[in-house]
Amino acid sequence: MVTLQCLSLFLLLLECHSANPRPVYLPDINDHTFSDLTEYKVHHYAINITVNMDVQQATKSTPRISGTVVVNYRRLKRKISAFRLDTISLKINGVYLLNNEGGVIRRLKSRFDTVDKILGQALAIKMANTPRQGRIMIKFSSWLHGLGIFYHNSQKAGHYMYLLTQPISARAWFPCQDTNRAKATVSLNITVDKPFTAVAAGQHLVTEDGNTTRSFHYYVTIPISPYLIGIVVG
Repeated sequence: MVTLQCLSLFLLLLECHSANPRPVYLPDINDHTFSDLTEYKVHHYAINITVNMDVQQATKSTPRISGTVVVNYRRLKRKISAFRLDTISLKINGVYLLNNEGGVIRRLKSRFDTVDKILGQALAIKMANTPRQGRIMIKFSSWLHGLGIFYHNSQKAGHYMYLLTQPISARAWFPCQDTNRAKATVSLNITVDKPFTAVAAGQHLVTEDGNTTRSFHYYVTIPISPYLIGIVVG
């Protein structure tokens, strides 16, 4: 039996190193995303959020996380009716097409066209008459505690929050192509009330002081999957 296995391995290696190797066919990949990676490629996420650390004040009018994400996209096929991104329990407050300077060209139509109890909702953005490569801005809010977004308040550790969104829970705090096969560079601007500090994955660029808030800017230069965007506030 061992000899047969060794012979099979030898023949496989020989086939791989032959001048005309046979094509290797992989099974269809189901990585639990609503986004079709053969239709759209995201190159960069520019995330600008405010984190509300007052958990008791996280009401319908005051979400835990709110802000915008600017998505740098490239359409890979000619005729695509919609650009789908993953979300779960997010409120979408508007989707806009931007020009090269970041100004708003017009509002784009969007809706949740697929709902799954586990995977969340597919945000379908109508991309009629949009450039093949460009930028869109999505305004969003999240009220979740759990599914990768955790808040804690204890006498020993203090008051803090963190993201732990592996493998497909990044969609719980911002709209994205939430699969480890989709990688993009990321810029982060995180605003918190004083005296809190925000630490994130990537290079810390600058901290801006306001009267009652502080904004922390980070940049990830290497393309990463959305679940690797880590944030801690404390």
